[in-house]
Amino acid sequence: MLESVDIDRWLSAMPASVVRPDSHAAVVEEMLADVPLPDGFDAEELIRADTVLDRYQLGAEVTGAVACGWVEQWLRARKTGDTVRAREAVEAMPSSRDWAILKELRPLGGWSSEVWKYADAMKTGKPIMGGKPLTVRESYAPALDCGADR
Repeated sequence: MLESVDIDRWLSAMPASVVRPDSHAAVVEEMLADVPLPDGFDAEELIRADTVLDRYQLGAEVTGAVACGWVEQWLRARKTGDTVRAREAVEAMPSSRDWAILKELRPLGGWSSEVWKYADAMKTGKPIMGGKPLTVRESYAPALDCGADR
């Protein structure tokens, strides 16, 4: 039998891993605390979001947005010959191996490894393998969930 309940009762039935809306902003800020951000990165959308996600999903969303920003900065910089911004991106992405949230998520699933795969590809310039050789440009958006809204 289904029972209609209010939001507070529904949230109280969620597992402890779920980030409650009243702590969402603080959790996102904590996840970003040791993460270098690409030029123009605006965390406000992530902070203000009212989605109910568990910590793994939220960590993937937050780190995915940052990784997308770094990959996109790298691609733009390479296209325009901006060696400073390209180097900045190449140096920032390997630091993802030290981001506390990715280290926390690593034993829980494959997300951290996915981010690190792109960090390695940017540093080495070697293509990503995904059944067939894929360049970073062809593969990063779907793999890191870089939607049109990012």
